[in-house]
Amino acid sequence: MTKREPVSVDEADPVGATEIAERAGVGRPAVERWQERHADTWPERRWTVGGRPAWDWAVDIVPWLEATGRIEPQVRSRSTAANRRRRLSIERSPETARPRIRAEVMAYDEPMDQQRLDGAAEVEAMVDEILAAWLANPVGHRNGLRGFTERWLRDHYATWRAPSPASTHAQTGGLEA
Repeated sequence: MTKREPVSVDEADPVGATEIAERAGVGRPAVERWQERHADTWPERRWTVGGRPAWDWAVDIVPWLEATGRIEPQVRSRSTAANRRRRLSIERSPETARPRIRAEVMAYDEPMDQQRLDGAAEVEAMVDEILAAWLANPVGHRNGLRGFTERWLRDHYATWRAPSPASTHAQTGGLEA
């Protein structure tokens, strides 16, 4: 499996199995068979949308379709390398990292048997903690925000507790944010 490049929220073109089938000119069952038969080369899901896996069309699916001969290779612009560098710098920005972390946290908390976070304040507290850990960990930058967030959630989600209002009050010196 190839290393995944990050995709900024502004440039993303999320697609699920239905959209992949439409764009590739096949039925949805064909896409599901591709996922099963080619599990070793099929791209990892990038997001979860409506409880279903989603991928970026241009970054994840088109290269796979080209590599497997399902579509003709597309002509790439010469600026592809520049776009990749720009995407990497966007992923490393705390301003763009926060909504991506929030989306991962909410997707992880979504299943009914696992829903632990009680409201937006707890989601934001967890996002703050993950963002702080990511920014403090240079290895996290090399591994990518999504992978770091997934590992953090896997390792800490079950035991994580939101800071109490009293401890938050003490940390801010009694000042409201």
